[in-house]
Amino acid sequence: MNQLRQKRFKPVDYVSLTYINDADALSAVLLERRRELFLRGGLRTFDLKRLNQESAFARTLQRTSDVTSNVLATLPAGSPRYLLPFEPKMIANNPAIIQNQR
Repeated sequence: MNQLRQKRFKPVDYVSLTYINDADALSAVLLERRRELFLRGGLRTFDLKRLNQESAFARTLQRTSDVTSNVLATLPAGSPRYLLPFEPKMIANNPAIIQNQR
């Protein structure tokens, strides 16, 4: 990960990182992945679905209003709302497809 960070910073500003244990290193890699893949077509969604299976990385997402700071929506970890429903036309063409839970 330090090799990747060297390309992002100027040589004067770069500081090499060290980690105490594997859990800290993994958290740093995931944070770096989030930065590097910002706005890259749904990769964050795939990471959330994959990481929500482990309790250490499970997150409940909340959408809040910019004006009132009220919570507008909540998406708990492991929710079936992470899956999109199949179109009825797809199910009609292949009856073996089971509709995703919503």
